[in-house]
Amino acid sequence: MKSDDGGSCPKVRKLPVQPVKTTLRKHHNSSSVIAKIARVRFTNDLLFKSGRLYTLRDPVAAMADSWPESLAAAATVRADTPVFHWALVPIAVLVAAETTILLGFPTAGITVHSLVLLALLWTIGHDPDHHPVYEGIVFVPLLRLLNLGSGLLDISPLLWLLVVYVMLFVSVILALRANETGANDLGILPQGNVYHWGLLVGTGVPVGAALGWIQWTFDLEQPPVTPTAVNLLELVLVTGLVVGVVEELLFRGLIQRWLSDLVGRWSAIIAASVLFGFMHSVWFKPTDVLFAFLVSLFLGWSYARTRNLWFISVVHGSINVAAFAFLPILLS
Repeated sequence: MKSDDGGSCPKVRKLPVQPVKTTLRKHHNSSSVIAKIARVRFTNDLLFKSGRLYTLRDPVAAMADSWPESLAAAATVRADTPVFHWALVPIAVLVAAETTILLGFPTAGITVHSLVLLALLWTIGHDPDHHPVYEGIVFVPLLRLLNLGSGLLDISPLLWLLVVYVMLFVSVILALRANETGANDLGILPQGNVYHWGLLVGTGVPVGAALGWIQWTFDLEQPPVTPTAVNLLELVLVTGLVVGVVEELLFRGLIQRWLSDLVGRWSAIIAASVLFGFMHSVWFKPTDVLFAFLVSLFLGWSYARTRNLWFISVVHGSINVAAFAFLPILLS
């Protein structure tokens, strides 16, 4: 190969991918760092498959490396991922708050939620090096406080649910933009074979319907309003479309994905699922918490494996539509 001035260009050496011995706190956002290193899909996939941040000594060498070699390199450091990070502390406190609500002490639970919210806001505002996962966790106590506010207002529960989740969606989008997280990072845009990607999304409907049947059969979680043929469309749009997408964007797209940078993939899946499960404690039934936790484990694992936000959103939405709308109307 010859250069523009007639000389010969040196051959590109293949250099191994090496882990950075630090957390993402110093980098603020993994996706933006990878985008600055090399605009290749290889780097983005390697980052999320390993749950760690890697630097590439030579972007051209990164593109030359084969996938088996790259994934093998990621596997060698996966065992070194720490199992604890201070970001797990507010999650544990929020779970304790939900436990107090489950045990019949809602005032104490709401008080703890309020204190955690204030502590997280203080951390975000005063620590310029905070990890983005705190910006995801902060929405959880805020969501609980807003949800419980529906009983204090003379407003339709469905309308209030829509207002809360629209506000939550806008806030989550602002947090993502502030951390330069794009649609590719979240798994919103198709990756790889578009046909297989779409087929996976389509399978979310029967999977979610089956899980919704289990939820309805065992009378686990109650619908926000009594389902009728009149409010069927409203139930489908609010609980299926809005709630399904927003909750998966929050718990999987933000909390689990950012937490995996700190404690590894499975620790992040379990922590996010425990939090998601206990957020269903307001019905005062341990079986609701257990079912939501198990479903969240499946959704978290699916998201980590496929990086397809639409699949898990369709599953979540189909569960709500089946359990809250169609099955109560058709089979009651």
